[in-house]
Amino acid sequence: MDSSSLEFGPDFYRKILEKSPYGYVIFKPVHEEKALVDFEIIYFTPGLLEYTGFRSENLQVGLRLFEIYPVREQYLPVLQRVIDRGRPYFETHYYYPARAWIRVVAVPFREAELMLVLEDITPSMSQAQLLETIVSESLLPLLLLRAVRDYAGLVTDFTVLMTNPANARYVNRTPQEMIGCRWADVFPDVHTTGLFQRAVETTETGRSQRFTLPYQNGDERIWMDILMVKQDDGVLLTFSDVSASIRYQQQLVNMNQALEMSNDNIHQFASVASHDLQEPLRKIKAFSDILLSQYGDRMDEEGVGLVNRLQHAVTRMHALVSDLLAYSRLTTRPANMRSIDLNKLAEEVISDAAASIRKSGAEVQLDKLPRVKGDMRQLYQLLDNLLNNALKFHQPGKPPVVHIRGEVVNRPVVEPGAFPSEEKAYAKIDFIDKGIGIDDRHLERIFGMFQRLHGAEKYPGTGVGLALCKKIVENHKGLLTVKSRPGEQTTFTVYLPLD
Repeated sequence: MDSSSLEFGPDFYRKILEKSPYGYVIFKPVHEEKALVDFEIIYFTPGLLEYTGFRSENLQVGLRLFEIYPVREQYLPVLQRVIDRGRPYFETHYYYPARAWIRVVAVPFREAELMLVLEDITPSMSQAQLLETIVSESLLPLLLLRAVRDYAGLVTDFTVLMTNPANARYVNRTPQEMIGCRWADVFPDVHTTGLFQRAVETTETGRSQRFTLPYQNGDERIWMDILMVKQDDGVLLTFSDVSASIRYQQQLVNMNQALEMSNDNIHQFASVASHDLQEPLRKIKAFSDILLSQYGDRMDEEGVGLVNRLQHAVTRMHALVSDLLAYSRLTTRPANMRSIDLNKLAEEVISDAAASIRKSGAEVQLDKLPRVKGDMRQLYQLLDNLLNNALKFHQPGKPPVVHIRGEVVNRPVVEPGAFPSEEKAYAKIDFIDKGIGIDDRHLERIFGMFQRLHGAEKYPGTGVGLALCKKIVENHKGLLTVKSRPGEQTTFTVYLPLD
């Protein structure tokens, strides 16, 4: 058959393209206000999917180039020149999704359209070409230096044998402009920064070095993490900008210093509270006692009542200062962590509260509790506060009923960040009282400082006790929660890491 009689229609050429091992994609230009802003896919071959790693349902006609790859700033001017000048553009780089070295050729197509051709050139690349491409494409700056020696054999400078764009950008040059130059000519601060002396040491001793170098780059101070290894009669140097990390570390140091200063201030306050504030209260109490004992018979009923109210106010103020002092100590004193038998500790707390239990006619039931790791003094204070809280808030005319129980549980599912510790198992201790309960609206605020839901005349206290409990549990990397049914019962639950 005469080949001249064959007809080559669009389907014929499409089949050829689709059978080709290359990837083809054709774009039409997208303009906004007469300016080229993007390229829209109007055709692509199945081979493109192999090169890009896209699924067929994710790569479709109508998508735009810079929506798929956000590289408009870098490649829009390049592709504009391809169309305007009619000259192809070549680029080779390692494409991770395809695990291959890809050559991309951009060529003008028909009227103002653009065609990209992708070819896997991995099999044809020599080891030298692969190495050269790896160095060129590396995001990590690389610099290979050879020593320049005088007649005595001393290193006087270094010559740049190899570098890459990632390094050249730091001195506003291209790799071609740097290769063959003296290091001091390319980077004049090589001596003042100590880099030259370090490079000489590595060249002469063969000992690799890694160090952080501060450098004043114009108005900005930057820090470089530098690795230097011996390479023949010279060094191979690479570095990364760690300025953001250094600045963050400095912020942490500043915050720690501020925290230490704050703790010192709290400690000073605790010292003042323990002596300077308590001493006037003791004197007021002593003088009011003298008034009642020596002059009580000369005062009328109203006068005696005023002195009694004064003593009551002093007692409340003394309790408040004591609670504030206890809270400050939780912040300033490190916890003495050791194995704690919560059963023995709870029995001691109940024994010490015997007078209050007898006075209120309370019934206290203690079940077996797990062992935990904690501070004995703080955990005693925690159990004591929770027990006294349960004894205090009971229904008028009804003796308090308190049940203390414990078990080992897995880490409960709560809101993110609720647990400072990542332990898998916890001791769970419940304090259940058949008391007055708490309205759901107030459950969050009861752990705050000076938060009182009732008047001091009806239920005495300073409003600090539950805040102390919360702080103690936080010191032990645990969690304190509360559930309540008003008029029926309240359950305080403590989660502590096991011993």
